[in-house]
Amino acid sequence: MKPFPSFLFLLSLLFCFSSGLFAQKEKMMIIEEGQWKPDSLKSLGEIKVLDDGFKLKCSYLQTLEQALKRTAKAGGNVLSIEEIQKPDAMSTCYRLWGSAYRISDFPQYNKDRIRHCYEIKQTLLNDTASYALVYFIRPVTSQSALVNIKVSVGDTLLKIHNGSRHVVKISNPGQYTIKVKNGFGSKELNLERGVAYFFKLEYFKGAGAVMEQVLPDIGTYYFNKIRSEIINRKG
Repeated sequence: MKPFPSFLFLLSLLFCFSSGLFAQKEKMMIIEEGQWKPDSLKSLGEIKVLDDGFKLKCSYLQTLEQALKRTAKAGGNVLSIEEIQKPDAMSTCYRLWGSAYRISDFPQYNKDRIRHCYEIKQTLLNDTASYALVYFIRPVTSQSALVNIKVSVGDTLLKIHNGSRHVVKISNPGQYTIKVKNGFGSKELNLERGVAYFFKLEYFKGAGAVMEQVLPDIGTYYFNKIRSEIINRKG
């Protein structure tokens, strides 16, 4: 089984919301939208952090903190985020919808997720493939929707518009630089034969584009979601 790129670093992000940061008695975990959840998990209830019209402490981190506290109050140690809305014309606050869960064995969850991601990868290409695949996904957002995100993969330049996805076949795997031209994000990667790589893109007004490498469960979730949205737009 080939390891996923930067996998240990990405897994460490799951555990950054611990007792010291949000004053919880036990370690908490966040599962983001599209991330794999075992079928055996049972929801302990919905978690909503909304704007009542008078909120002042409603930045991204403050909203997340409130959601984690409500998760703990419900008896959970896992917050599964289903949607986060950024400030817009309707509200100056971040708003969050999700569910509370409880996982008794975090290390086992990580092992199961690795296995699930490997199974996804096997549906895209097998270990004996002579090429690599690089997926770029840009979910639909209302912010700077008309601005294209420019990304280079080696000598290839892509223009990725709002609500689109692209796949680049790397016929000659090896050392590549993947870089956002009009924003932040650059990765030096040794692209391996038989491996699929996923990058999620977003454009922030006043800051530019941001690129994040994600695992296959999240990557394929957004890839298929964008595909369905494109089909629905075409009617």
